[in-house]
Amino acid sequence: MNLKYIIILIPILTACLFCNHPLQAQRQLRETLLSATQPSQMINHSYIISNNMRRLAYRMQAGKKQYVMVDTLRGPSFDSVSAPIFSSDSKHFAYAAKKGKVNLLIVDHKQNLLLDSSNTPAV
Repeated sequence: MNLKYIIILIPILTACLFCNHPLQAQRQLRETLLSATQPSQMINHSYIISNNMRRLAYRMQAGKKQYVMVDTLRGPSFDSVSAPIFSSDSKHFAYAAKKGKVNLLIVDHKQNLLLDSSNTPAV
C-alpha cells in the first residue's frame, strides 16, 4: 500500500471511531414554535429575535391599525408602532407607538410614558 493512501485513511478511520462515541448519542435536537402568523400581515416582513434566541417580536397591520406581537402575545392597537427591541437579558421589550397626536413608549405591552406632539412628557 502506498504511503499517501495510509495517511488519508488514518483521519477517516479516526473519524469513524468517534461517530459511535457515547457523547454523540446524547445529543438531542428540539424545536419550539415561538409564534404563528400570516407573513402578509407583517409590516415590511420585519421581525426581531431576542439576544438569547428564545423570543420573537414583529409588527403587524390590521386594517388601518398596527400592533406588535411578542412571542404569542398581541399588544394593543395603535395608529403606528416602531420596531420593538428586547432588553439585553431578553426578559423585557419596548417599542414606540402613536395614537392620534400622542406618542407613547410601550414596555412589556404596557404604556410607560406619554409624550404630547411637542415630545415633552405629558402630565
